[in-house]
Amino acid sequence: MNAKELRNAIAETCETHDSLYAQLVKPINQLLMDIDASISEETAHTIIKNLKLFHSGHKYTLRSVTLMKVTIF
Repeated sequence: MNAKELRNAIAETCETHDSLYAQLVKPINQLLMDIDASISEETAHTIIKNLKLFHSGHKYTLRSVTLMKVTIF
């Protein structure tokens, strides 16, 4: 899957699994979509998993994430 598909999957999961965590993830994901930021499948799947876990009342998993460096001229 490409970054757009992965970020769309995150956005859809935010809608179907509404929670405080989803309300945090949704605008950040949208900002990253707007600048066409990359995302790995592993990171996207972890975010989706955490959205589902948080929605169901379970503790989500933490993972260190390296953000890409963006230079804007």
